[in-house]
Amino acid sequence: MIFSDGLPAPACITFTLKSYTELNQYIDSTFPVKARERIVYTKKEIESAQFLLVTPKRWSVDPAKDLEEFVPQDFCLDHLGRQVIHTQKQTRPIAVSRVPSMKGNCPFWYTTLGINTLFTSQRVKDLAEAKHLKGIQFTSATYCDGTPRKEGLYQMFSEDTIHLADIITGKLPDAPEPVVCPYCGFTQLAATDSLQLHLRQRSNGYPDDFYATDDLFGYYWAMPVHIISQNFYQVLKAERLVSSVCFEPVTIEPYSGNRSAF
Repeated sequence: MIFSDGLPAPACITFTLKSYTELNQYIDSTFPVKARERIVYTKKEIESAQFLLVTPKRWSVDPAKDLEEFVPQDFCLDHLGRQVIHTQKQTRPIAVSRVPSMKGNCPFWYTTLGINTLFTSQRVKDLAEAKHLKGIQFTSATYCDGTPRKEGLYQMFSEDTIHLADIITGKLPDAPEPVVCPYCGFTQLAATDSLQLHLRQRSNGYPDDFYATDDLFGYYWAMPVHIISQNFYQVLKAERLVSSVCFEPVTIEPYSGNRSAF
C-alpha cells in the first residue's frame, strides 16, 4: 500500500505501510481531526430515517492476494515524481483466504485490509432477492483459483452510485469537509467516527434499497460508504440481522436543482 501524506515539499513523504493499523496511526498523526464521539441514535431516529449509513464493526474478511484485484484509477505524482493513489478500480472478484462466521446475526463485513468493500452472507442475499430489494448486485468471493467460495460470501455492489455532487459538504453541522490534493486537485471528503451524511434530493429521488458512494471518503486514499433503505433495514431487523453494524440516519435535503458539490 503506497501512501503519501499530500503535504507540500519538503514535508511530503511516501512509504510502504504493512498494516491497516499502521495506516490509521499515520493518518491520525498527520491529519489531526477534531475528535468527535460516535453519536448514539435512538430507535425512533433510526426507524424514522428514509436511509441509513451502514458501517460494519467487524473487519473479518481476509483477502488472499493482498488486494491484487485492484489497480490505481485516480492518481497523480508528487513533487519528487512518486505516485500518490487516490482511488483504485476493482478488476475481478476478490479472492478470500478466510471467511467470517455465518452463524451469528451480523449482516455485513469489511475486509481486514481496511478498504470499504462490503460483504454479506448467503442468508442476506436470499432475503434481498425474496423481498425484491432494488439496486443490489451480488458477486461471490472466490478461492485463489477463481472458483466461488462454498460458504456463500458475497461482495455487494450498487447499481446506482452517489456522487460528490449529491453530497452536501461543510455547510451543515458535522457534514464532511472537502480535502483537496495539492498536486492534482482531486477532491474527497474527510471521514470521522461520527459521519453525518446529508444528501441532496435528486429530481428522480432515491428509488433503490442500496447505494454506494463513489470512492470519496478518507485522506488521499478514498473509499466508498454504503447506504441502505429503511425497507432493507426492516427486512434485516425482522430476521434479527442487525448486530455488529452501526446504523446512522442519512438526511435527504429538499431538491433545489443546484448540483454544486459544495
